[in-house]
Amino acid sequence: MDKKEFEKELNKILKQEFKSLGIENYKTKAILKKVEFFNEEDIADISYSFLPPKFIGLGTTTALSLSSSIKHSEIGRILKDIHLGFNIPPYIGYSMTIINYTFPKTDYYPEEDIFRIYPQKQERWKDLLFYIKEDILPRIDNYLNVKLDCINDIFSNQDYYKYPLTTIMIILCMNKKESEIDKYIELAKSKKLYDAEDKIILETREKVFNHFGIG
Repeated sequence: MDKKEFEKELNKILKQEFKSLGIENYKTKAILKKVEFFNEEDIADISYSFLPPKFIGLGTTTALSLSSSIKHSEIGRILKDIHLGFNIPPYIGYSMTIINYTFPKTDYYPEEDIFRIYPQKQERWKDLLFYIKEDILPRIDNYLNVKLDCINDIFSNQDYYKYPLTTIMIILCMNKKESEIDKYIELAKSKKLYDAEDKIILETREKVFNHFGIG
């Protein structure tokens, strides 16, 4: 089976698999190369794209990249409402964005942001689905539903999140755990989160507390 034929069949398989993905409080819509999760106010997606032949390497059936974004969310609206007076990396357009997901190293494959499928291992698409179900989908669920587990997600890879420490503060306040903010500020400093500098923290803490009416 050549590259185009294989990709056509894989599109059919993944679209069907995407229909079974779900997030509590959200509807699922599977379309070509993408699955969306949405309600009346929020929307997030996971998508993939095939790479042109010059990028996939010799002996490879096909290769693709995997991305995700949360375009509208309650956390995102709060981040916008509090009008932070600084801009920090990552300079992403949405409050959570995964650009070219990095697939972890395994016994057979190196860590890289390209997912390769070989003629002798064409069933490897199941590994792609595994990373979606076990990592990306839970991150979206935790963020959209403002779960405390989102804090661990942020510490595991802050590059996916705009204003990571600020987001942690918002999550704690929304879960009535604002008394734990100082503990997480110290942890954020030790982990060198992008917005965990003292001069930034003062502004962030004040604006988050004012938003939630915390004295």
